[in-house]
Amino acid sequence: MEFNSICNYLKTRNLNNAVRYGFNKIKFINYVGVISLGNLVIEILQKISITNDIVKDRKMLMFILSKCNKISVSINEVLETNIVNQSLLDVLAKVITKNYC
Repeated sequence: MEFNSICNYLKTRNLNNAVRYGFNKIKFINYVGVISLGNLVIEILQKISITNDIVKDRKMLMFILSKCNKISVSINEVLETNIVNQSLLDVLAKVITKNYC
């Protein structure tokens, strides 16, 4: 059921170019972000991870977003706090609300 919901979500958002479908599996290609459907939240982090540490991967994603100007954030401020220990959705929400509210 969740698999079908995710597939429908991706198809209605024209994200098919960023996705490869298999039997009961989805592989994201050149896509990072958060997908939230009901009580299901999926974090899609960058594919390259040297340490296999999700917190370090979140830090790297925030660094990448700050460098490509996709998000206005002081990366040092984010890295010096424990915010990256939270979910990616929480991190992005806090950064966005701090900058725009």
